[in-house]
Amino acid sequence: MQGLPLKPALQRRWGFGALALVLVGCHQAPADPPAATGRTVALVNGAAIGEADLELALRSKGHVTEAPSPERRAAALDALVRDELRRQRALELGLLPSPALADELTRATAQLEAVRRRALSEALLTQQAAIVTDPEVEARRFFDANQALVRTEAQVWQLLLRDEAKLQQLLVELRAGTPFEEVARRQFGDLPESAGRPWELGFLGFQQLPPQWRPALQSLAPGEVSDIIHGPAGRVWVIKLIARRQNDALTFEQVRPTILEELKHGQLDAAATSLDRELRSRATVTLSPP
Repeated sequence: MQGLPLKPALQRRWGFGALALVLVGCHQAPADPPAATGRTVALVNGAAIGEADLELALRSKGHVTEAPSPERRAAALDALVRDELRRQRALELGLLPSPALADELTRATAQLEAVRRRALSEALLTQQAAIVTDPEVEARRFFDANQALVRTEAQVWQLLLRDEAKLQQLLVELRAGTPFEEVARRQFGDLPESAGRPWELGFLGFQQLPPQWRPALQSLAPGEVSDIIHGPAGRVWVIKLIARRQNDALTFEQVRPTILEELKHGQLDAAATSLDRELRSRATVTLSPP
C-alpha cells in the first residue's frame, strides 16, 4: 500500500475510516495512545475518545442546532470506536493512509498547530502584560490628564474600503479637489435619496471613535482630509474632519470602560513589542529558500 510517510505522533492521533485494507478486532493498544479531547466518553484498548471527538462526529452528520437523540449519539460513538479499532490495527500492520488522505491530514494538522500557536501566543502576551498598578487608578489618571481630548467630539465623514489601492486612487481625487461627497456617493452605486448620506457619521465621542482615527483627527483642521488609515480585518479609511466641539458634561464613568480597554490594548502592544524584540535577539531563525 503506497502513501506518504507520516510522523509517529500524527499516526497516533488520527484515524481514517477509508482504509484500503479494513481490519477489525484489535486486542492490544499501540504505545502512547492519543489523549482524549475533553471528557472521556470511551476507552478503546486504553486509547481515549473524548466528548469533543463525539461532538465533531455528530456535527459531520448534520446534528448541529439540536441535541442528538440517545440513539444517534450511541450510533456516532459506536462508529468512533470502530474507526479507533481500525486505526490501531492499521498502525500495528505499519499501514499508511493514501496520498489524498495524507494531504488532508497535513492540512488539518497545520490548522490545529495554527490554533495552538495563536492560543499560546495570546497566553504569553497576557502573562507578560499583567497589570502591576491598579487599572482603575490608571484609568482615572488618564481621564484627569486628558480631559480636553476625551471630551472632544468630532464630526466626521468617512470612506471605508478593503482595497487600499482603490482607496489610494480616491485619495488622489480628493487631493486634486474632487468634492468628498461626490467621491463617497460613487462608492454606493445608485443610492436612493431615502438612504441619506451614509458617509456622514455625525458627531462622535471618544468612546465611539475607532482608536486608529485618533492620531489623524488630532492633527486635522476642520475641512481637511486624512491620509489612509489602516484598521483591523483589512479595513482602510480616509476621513474628513468637518467640525469639533467640547462635551463638558461627559463624566469619567461614561468613558471609563473605553479607557480601561484602551489601556489594556496599549499595555499588550507594548508587551508584544518588548517581548518580540527579546525573543528575536535570542533566537536562531533559518528561512528556507522560496
